[in-house]
Amino acid sequence: MAAPSCVFTIARVALMLGKDEDLLSDLAMQLEPEDGRLWIYDTDDRDTLGFTERGLESLKELNMIRSGGCRQHPGAHQPRPWPDGYAGEA
Repeated sequence: MAAPSCVFTIARVALMLGKDEDLLSDLAMQLEPEDGRLWIYDTDDRDTLGFTERGLESLKELNMIRSGGCRQHPGAHQPRPWPDGYAGEA
């Protein structure tokens, strides 16, 4: 895997996704550095959350899960279809 070539601050990601920074910050706490979340340290003891491109995609997925727009995990158990082929319909 190639090394990240850029990092987006949480403020930039909020603008890009049209989401609230606090919401994204809460979602980001579920991510690990391997998922593309990292801290950026600046002068005067300032720091901010940053995201690689992978982190940006991870945040999008978490937001979709939160809003009910997708299943929780690509390998998550899916219900078996009913005999007529439609899951959950009688």
